Amino acid sequence: MTKQELAVELPRTSKNFVDLRQNKADEIGSLRVEVIQCIGLPKMDKYSLTDAFCYIVCGSEVFVTDVIPDNLNPAWLPLTRRACIMPLKNAYSQVYVGVFDYDGEKEDDDFIGRVVIDTPQLQSGFSYDITLPLRHTSKTYYRRKLGCVRLRLELHWTAGVRAALLSYMPKSPSVITRRITNRPLEPTTTIKCPDAKSFASVALTVYGEDVPGKYSAHIKNATSREATLINKLVFSQAKKTARDIATWKNPLLSMYIFWAWMYMVVYNAIDNVPSFILSLLFITLLRNYVKYNVNSAVGSLCGHRTIGGMLGVLLFNRDDSNVQMSELQRMSNRPFLERLLLNMFGLNFTAKRKKAWKNEDHSEFPLSAGLVYPKITPDEASKSHSWVAAKDETSGYISKSVFDAARLNSVLDDWDPEDDDSSDEEEWRFENGRGFDRRASFTKGEKGPGIDGFSEDSLFDESPKVARNGVSSTSAQHAIKMPELPFPVLPEQDMNVKKKSSSTIIGQIEKIHAKASRAFLHLFDDRVFVADDRAEAEKLLHINTTNNPIAKKMYPILGAFLKLIDIELSAFRAVFNIVMWKDPFLSFWTTLVVFCLMVVLLFFPWRYLFFIIGLVGLGPQNYVLVDWFEAKRIARQQKKGATRKSSLESLDSYHDLAESPLLFRNNVQMKPDGRHREVIVPSVPFRYNRFYDWPPDPASTSIKEGSYSSTDDNLDIVARQHRQSPTVTKRSQGIGRLIRNRLPTVSQSALPRRDSYSLMYDRTQLLADKRGENEREQ
Repeated sequence: MTKQELAVELPRTSKNFVDLRQNKADEIGSLRVEVIQCIGLPKMDKYSLTDAFCYIVCGSEVFVTDVIPDNLNPAWLPLTRRACIMPLKNAYSQVYVGVFDYDGEKEDDDFIGRVVIDTPQLQSGFSYDITLPLRHTSKTYYRRKLGCVRLRLELHWTAGVRAALLSYMPKSPSVITRRITNRPLEPTTTIKCPDAKSFASVALTVYGEDVPGKYSAHIKNATSREATLINKLVFSQAKKTARDIATWKNPLLSMYIFWAWMYMVVYNAIDNVPSFILSLLFITLLRNYVKYNVNSAVGSLCGHRTIGGMLGVLLFNRDDSNVQMSELQRMSNRPFLERLLLNMFGLNFTAKRKKAWKNEDHSEFPLSAGLVYPKITPDEASKSHSWVAAKDETSGYISKSVFDAARLNSVLDDWDPEDDDSSDEEEWRFENGRGFDRRASFTKGEKGPGIDGFSEDSLFDESPKVARNGVSSTSAQHAIKMPELPFPVLPEQDMNVKKKSSSTIIGQIEKIHAKASRAFLHLFDDRVFVADDRAEAEKLLHINTTNNPIAKKMYPILGAFLKLIDIELSAFRAVFNIVMWKDPFLSFWTTLVVFCLMVVLLFFPWRYLFFIIGLVGLGPQNYVLVDWFEAKRIARQQKKGATRKSSLESLDSYHDLAESPLLFRNNVQMKPDGRHREVIVPSVPFRYNRFYDWPPDPASTSIKEGSYSSTDDNLDIVARQHRQSPTVTKRSQGIGRLIRNRLPTVSQSALPRRDSYSLMYDRTQLLADKRGENEREQ
């Protein structure tokens, strides 16, 4: 198969989609995911090239692609196992794609990198052909050449976009009340892993190499640097904003604050202070909406969701998309409200260039300056260049779905597996501590100027990873409930009495961690897994694998301390993403709620509220109702204990996973090992990942109208449910026998390395000829 034929064949729609939908009532949509190719992957094996395959995780569903052997630029043709249909139960689900090097069933697969796609950034009815750079970690910032992955995504909301928008609302009041409990909530979204190999791979796909709770010098330094960055920039920006308001840099904002202040002072309207504070938050949300959503490179090149459009979705279930509009069309068709806000906040209407997205602020991670930390492009992430789609003259910067064959030729010609020009140096440019320029650099082993915090030197020479991770399904069964005493136990004060410590340092840190998690309503729960054998699960994730006895004692303590800090950082990222409109749906709901509260609190009868609080909380009726309250409290505690017991019993009744799609690897159905392991997938509306993989590089992005249909007869749906995966195995084995009978015997080692594409194409071509030329053209 020639390179030009490969360039034409790859973008074709996949013929075999593994359908993971189960037609349940809570499924509001579906997402088609196709892995087309990887570009510029690193060499993971010593004596051979990378045997690449991918894991795709969305919610509680997972899919595994075919293995492409011995290739640093693997490609999956339309007839290979590369596509799936994921069910969506809410609009804030994230799609995780992990790329691995297959090393056989007796060894762990090498983790290459992962990408995370936010579903709210996609619009229904459009096909997104994107190329994203791979990241090895989820918290530690590196600019390494790990390659990139090319995906095709197509979203479809079954009940309309209104159902997706309403999925952010709590389904019942009990969802909120359960988050105020003392203990962590039971995980709602998990992936049951039938063997150790799939357990480790799924966990790495979801959480990256730096799993929550794991300690290493790099994770410690990354956490310290992020905290220092937030501390410096937030306070400096707050000072600058206060100075600008006082000096009337923005006359409209300064005038509003001045008149509101004077009104409350003159008329003694202190009860209007909450409404005034919410109005400032509302103004901030509107400013960031027009600056980072409407007038940004992301909104200009990939389309954006407007407040008016989301109001139309909420009221009339009508979605007005502007994805395929050009930049000039968006500028000329802007609503009056957006034009007014742009003029009010002093923002211009300048058209965005294709390269403007790279240097936009806050596009790589929160508070990242675009000129200092530009967006990583696919060309920078891979040792070879990524493909560039042809420009569509009718839609400006949104290109057609055309694969550039000439660029693919340069990819294959320029790529030399022996040429490894990756360096361990990371350049940090600065100028006298005031800013960054291009005149000085230092390696990652040195301390960066202008960044405070922990030292770069590790406590130990090695950096093994030890953590307290996950939750055991049997640990609560051994808990002993102590009888309640009529008075609290006072701590011993006599120094002659020897006191034995009832808790360790790790236990004390975990108690503080539990209180911090409860303070944030358990929204940023960092548990990774549920397993019967916790030690064995930690070993599979390479936690506490060091032989250093000092490190075995210290690393769990440091890992638990990092988990405590990570909760605060996650809360900041979640608030930052809402204010900066990283999730349009959630930011829209926040803006709407803030506006409604602002209006309600402006006329709210505070005097009557405090009267009712005093009457109910301190009234004389409590003297009579105290016994009734106590009986209700005891009954509620007994009910919680029974609920906890039933949930543990449900975990113990772990069903057979012999037909799990995770066991279908390298075209062979493996066998489960009978152990209970589950990977917890985050399922909260708040986005608290550190890095942003969206938006993709416009040079390698193609957006066009999709042809998705839930009853598409042109596609060959391979499996409707998990338990039908053995059918896939028998079918693949039959196809393999057919191909082996019709192909001449050729030694794989005798073929050149790049000819694996030709061999794979010849096999699929025989199958395509058997199905008929007409079906192949469809």
